[in-house]
Amino acid sequence: MKKGEGNIRWYDRDSLEIVDEVLRATPKKIKDEEGNVTATLTHRKPSLTDARKQFFLPSVTSVIKDIVAARALTEWIEEDCIKTCAAYPYQGDGSEEDIHDRYMPMIKGKRQEYSSSVQDKGKLLHKEKELFFIEDIEPETMEGKNICIGYQKFMNMWGAKKENMTCEQPFGSSSIGFAGTPDDYFGDIRIINDLKTTKQKNFEKIKKSSHLYLSWKLQLGAYRKIDPEARLFQAVASQETGEVKFIELEDPDIWAKAFDGIFTTWCAQKEYDPRCAI
Repeated sequence: MKKGEGNIRWYDRDSLEIVDEVLRATPKKIKDEEGNVTATLTHRKPSLTDARKQFFLPSVTSVIKDIVAARALTEWIEEDCIKTCAAYPYQGDGSEEDIHDRYMPMIKGKRQEYSSSVQDKGKLLHKEKELFFIEDIEPETMEGKNICIGYQKFMNMWGAKKENMTCEQPFGSSSIGFAGTPDDYFGDIRIINDLKTTKQKNFEKIKKSSHLYLSWKLQLGAYRKIDPEARLFQAVASQETGEVKFIELEDPDIWAKAFDGIFTTWCAQKEYDPRCAI
């Protein structure tokens, strides 16, 4: 498997279920230091070759990440590295070997710890929202409770009923060639919503559609291709307070065309167009 292929999320073109693994041609045996077999791996992550053979559909987010340079993410990583260096000042001998082999891995590790905590908080809040609306389980965190309150106000404003809401429901088709998993779909009012959680500084800056990150708008543009009649919203929630804003995407057709260009580029780069397998 080539570098980066394991990061692509694939969907089955018929069932739209996420393909997490495929059967290995030859099982892989894991041995301990003494040569004893401790496990036998019969499956592995799907590759681009597997996708070509079985006509898997790539995910919206995988296509965007592969083609569009996430400048905001790069800047965020740079800032975090600088903050980490300030928290853990260099105290070595100044040699290139010491900096490269000891200090840099330590800084990258510490930065990743912080990044993982932010991602974990986001996943937790997503799950608390989903459990509340789908299974009536109350959120344990105050931030999660506030997000659910914000959602209820949004649903009341638009006349959406809880029983018509689905979460993490795959959307897509073989004819358009890709699939995605929006966070929320309000079937009775035909609204697709995607939830993003962010740190307070970023949250305060986002006030209207033009302030959304490029990748977020492209993601909603892809959902426009999946359901041309649906209204598209980005829910942006603060990880600090749970306050949530619902921002409708302006000019959704333009962003659908923008994603079209991204997807065409992706197909050319991968030498694989799922639409041709119909």
